[in-house]
Amino acid sequence: MMLSPVEQLEMSDNLFPSPCTLTLAGPSGSGKTTLLMDGILKYRDTLFGPSPPAGVLYFYAEDQPAFQQKRDQQNAVNPLHGGIAFYHGLPSREDFNKMINQFGAAILL
Repeated sequence: MMLSPVEQLEMSDNLFPSPCTLTLAGPSGSGKTTLLMDGILKYRDTLFGPSPPAGVLYFYAEDQPAFQQKRDQQNAVNPLHGGIAFYHGLPSREDFNKMINQFGAAILL
């Protein structure tokens, strides 16, 4: 039986030791955002270990429909409790340090 990529991710415990650095690369329209949102971030508690990240901070330059869809889905879920905090642009070093202090272990995108 052939497993889909998402099913394969579901079966992998602590595939990425925490902390770690990942690169997700590909041409426009190749599915990078879909893999990230529907695979890696959805199953982050299983994939990252031994201590899963507390939250997700997503910094972006161009808004995408997938971002709005994720914001709508999570409604008011606190990023510290499984939600994703979206930020347009990059913060100053001072603001970034404040975010890291607030979130602790987090996935930064």
